[in-house]
Amino acid sequence: MFSMDVALTLGSIAAVVLTVLLYIKVLPKKLDGSLNNKYLQFLHDFFHFKKLYLEEVLKAVFVLATVACVCVGIFLLLGYEESYHYSYYSGSYTTRESTFLYGLAVLIGGPISLRLAYEGIMMFILLVKNVMDINGKLKAPKEEPAVEAIAAAEEAAE
Repeated sequence: MFSMDVALTLGSIAAVVLTVLLYIKVLPKKLDGSLNNKYLQFLHDFFHFKKLYLEEVLKAVFVLATVACVCVGIFLLLGYEESYHYSYYSGSYTTRESTFLYGLAVLIGGPISLRLAYEGIMMFILLVKNVMDINGKLKAPKEEPAVEAIAAAEEAAE
């Protein structure tokens, strides 16, 4: 067992050493696709943001939140809230109020508002993905078959 000070110190030193090793052995651009170890290639792609994981994480959070809204809404439809009151004249007493309207609001409004928020966030993520795709296509070498065919014909004529 380590004390907290020792654990923080050793963890910080290990993080610096591993970061330097990653920058030297895994992260150079020239190693893209040439790493033999699949785990090292995954680390290279992960740290170069080749794939965006936020989309899958947000989808899982959206599904969880939607299911939670439906379940909580159903239970609120059938539930009640107890309030304890104390009066000097009549003593303490309890009142029950239905939570039907709260349940209806959560059951209907929750998934709708979650969907609108999710779509807004996803529009931004899809915009970023499309810009990354366009950027990748612009950086790719352009092949001009007509120019190559003319050059090959000129070489054959000479």
